[in-house]
Amino acid sequence: MLSFIHLSDIHFRNHSGDSYDLDKDIRIEILRDINEHAKDELVEVAGILVCGDIAFSGKEEEYKNAINFLDDICSMLNIQNERVYCVPGNHDLDQSIPQNSVSIMGLQDSLSNSLTQDKFDQLLANYCRNDTDGLLLFEPIKMYNKNFAGIFNCDISREKPFWNDAVPLSEKYTLFLNGMNSTTISNHKDHTFDSEEERQMFLPTVQIPSRQQSNKAIFMTLCHHPPECWFDPENRLKNKLDSRVHLQLYGHKHIQTIKKEKNSIIINSGATHPERSLSEWIPRYNWLTIDVINESNSDYLSIKIYPRILEPTTTDHFIVDTEICIDSQFVEYKLKICEEERIVPVQNENMLFEEVTNPVQKLRIEELNGMTYKTFIYSFMSLPIVKRSALLAQFSLITDEDDGKEHYEIAELVIERAKNSGCIVQIWDEIEKWRK
Repeated sequence: MLSFIHLSDIHFRNHSGDSYDLDKDIRIEILRDINEHAKDELVEVAGILVCGDIAFSGKEEEYKNAINFLDDICSMLNIQNERVYCVPGNHDLDQSIPQNSVSIMGLQDSLSNSLTQDKFDQLLANYCRNDTDGLLLFEPIKMYNKNFAGIFNCDISREKPFWNDAVPLSEKYTLFLNGMNSTTISNHKDHTFDSEEERQMFLPTVQIPSRQQSNKAIFMTLCHHPPECWFDPENRLKNKLDSRVHLQLYGHKHIQTIKKEKNSIIINSGATHPERSLSEWIPRYNWLTIDVINESNSDYLSIKIYPRILEPTTTDHFIVDTEICIDSQFVEYKLKICEEERIVPVQNENMLFEEVTNPVQKLRIEELNGMTYKTFIYSFMSLPIVKRSALLAQFSLITDEDDGKEHYEIAELVIERAKNSGCIVQIWDEIEKWRK
């Protein structure tokens, strides 16, 4: 069994945490709810899932506030701080960047004017294969990548249009988490003054998990905009996701819904920090558990959702949402696992310390059992930039091709270079020394 804390639409601002921050009390109550109730219900907590709009306007200080809050949750659950999985929302873009750039607006406008999904996918591919256009398209989420997502190895770029990670679910199955980006064309024109309707987003097709042979898998996706916000007139993308993905998590609408479509559970999450001006102001978040059970010689996926809401009368503490759960703390769905349809390649390369020939290093590696790219990158990115630069220079891990790139952008390349040159353990030792 695996468990998760599920948040969305937190909307951290520059002033979050100051003496006049009304939402600070909500975050304190979330921490108290996790400490007093979630810890008794959840086992094997694998991470925190954030479905976008971590920030309010994509600014650096907003992400610092977000990291502090998520660190507090990790500490409360006694899990590693890097166990955060996130995707960008429209508020994670710095909207002033496309607004003040003719080039970026030109790229986004041409993409948004695509008449079909195929034309959008082809045009996006052409732009991303071009060094200049590809960099410009992702410039609005640079602060999101640099100051937040890149630390957790969840950054999005032209080289990395989506992210994925794997967590063992049972002896037989692996949970594959997939982070999807729905903000490619998002900008200040998403909401126009002369229309109450929101502009539709385009979702790149390449982000949908593909079927390839080898290892049995359970798929879970994170995406900010739900399907009703996409340009998908024939439901091609939605139908593909419904047939391949067991659990789909969305945010954006600030309205909590849970439904089953085909063999997939779809959760549209309410907002952790909804707009206080709205009549139905109810802060929400969820606990999730995922398990594999066997009934009548068939494997089923058991998904339990624990919807938590701020008690609406007193707004004093979080309780179970009794409109969703009747006489229970959770709502449960069981999905039959169609093994022949849920297969992906084994990704052993995720383990850093797997193949070592030096016996001294091999002994040292046994103490570091379980080290993954995510752990290494988080630990490396948590160092001061001066220390990171010194380590890269000390072990000759920088090349001319890295000029102008941020450290999070080359982190996976650095790991590969370190593995190939046999210095990965020494680098980890240096990181550990600094962190102590």
